[in-house]
Amino acid sequence: MRKKILFVIIYSCLLSSMVTAQDAPQPLALQEFVTLTCKKDVNFEIILLDELIYQYQAKLGLTAADLLIAVKGQYNLSWHEDEESGPEGSLGLSKLFPGTGTELGVTYGLATGNVLNEPYSRFTAMVAQPIAENAFGHANRLAEKISGLEIELAQHQMVEAYEDYLAQSMKTYYSWYAAQMRVTTSETTFRENRKLLENVRARKRNRIADQSDVNKIHVQVLSKESTLISLKKTLLDLTLVIRQAIGVTTPDALQPMEPETYHPLKKAFAYEYAGFVQNSRTQHILKLLERKNGVEVAQYADQLLPSIEILLGYTAEGSDEAFAGRKNAMYAGLAVEIPFLNDTKQWRYALAKTKHKKTKLANMNTHKQLRTDLETLYTDILSTQKQLAIAKQKVSLSEAVLKSETKYYMQSRAELNDLILAGNDLEENRYQQIYLTMQYNILMIEWLRLTDQLIRKEDIRRVEQKVG
Repeated sequence: MRKKILFVIIYSCLLSSMVTAQDAPQPLALQEFVTLTCKKDVNFEIILLDELIYQYQAKLGLTAADLLIAVKGQYNLSWHEDEESGPEGSLGLSKLFPGTGTELGVTYGLATGNVLNEPYSRFTAMVAQPIAENAFGHANRLAEKISGLEIELAQHQMVEAYEDYLAQSMKTYYSWYAAQMRVTTSETTFRENRKLLENVRARKRNRIADQSDVNKIHVQVLSKESTLISLKKTLLDLTLVIRQAIGVTTPDALQPMEPETYHPLKKAFAYEYAGFVQNSRTQHILKLLERKNGVEVAQYADQLLPSIEILLGYTAEGSDEAFAGRKNAMYAGLAVEIPFLNDTKQWRYALAKTKHKKTKLANMNTHKQLRTDLETLYTDILSTQKQLAIAKQKVSLSEAVLKSETKYYMQSRAELNDLILAGNDLEENRYQQIYLTMQYNILMIEWLRLTDQLIRKEDIRRVEQKVG
């Protein structure tokens, strides 16, 4: 008996908590949903890390301006009795200046045994300057320009990826809100039909209506109940998606708040498209891609030149560490390397030219496709605006018709079928208004995404600060 009482108490508490959660769901605004999604969803962090990866990859192609220290040590072992064995070592320092291609190097060496059987030292200073391939650092500057373009492209691509991510999140929220509104509408219709069923049953008891009328309304009630169950299932599925996106694990119920409806497009398409071409991120990306390929062509063309360097140097040799009996010498010359039977550089140059040409053609095609897509989307938005305005009028008129038909039926001046038809029309028109409202906002999100107006880079930095 005690176990039964305890079970009843626990069950009552659980039921009470569930009812409380259902009666007072936690509201979740669109802006809060987006912020929580960025904070909890690892996809957003992946997008941010991609920018760093692109930057590091772009830097890898640059010529390093390292200061190199070379230390060499060896022990010379002589097989001849008239020559001494002994250690030998050298210390070298070199520095490359990528901007000019100039390389500076100094070396100091010391040996304790040689054919003269006496210690000696040697100092060398050298300057090398390329004048053909990579003349005065030309190739290095091209590589640096390519790296800069790649980093800029990576930054824009990161914004594009976040914009796509944000658009999808916002569309999910609008679908969730529309599902909630459909459930609310269905619950209202279900209550109204159930109330009507009780009224018809009362009329039957008073011999004003017959069993056929009761059956008609009962079928309507069952149909509305079935629709409500289906709509609640859809709402539950979307709620689970929302909960997963924001990382909610508590059993608290969530409810969307009415999001802001976007202002309608008022300017002509030609004006909107002209602003897109002039200021959009997409157009800038296409130009960057074309510039990058053009610089790569110049880079590979530079590699076709022979490697020719002007060499200037100074050497000093003498006995022991202090250069006793020092001999000085200066020299100048050329170092030339000309590869033979190697077509790799020619192929790379030809490939770069082909890619550059392909990029130009692809950009032209992208411009045409973007204009077509935007114009089609613009037309869809205007059409949906008009349909939504009509849907609102139909709901208003349907409410008036249902009110009149209800009054006439209560006065026995109208048939029950007319009342049922008026109720179904109102419900359908309400659903249509909800759908068109959602569709309009989703189309506007897509318009802002394609025209690069949904997000800016500084907006991402603000989000990073909020979720960091």
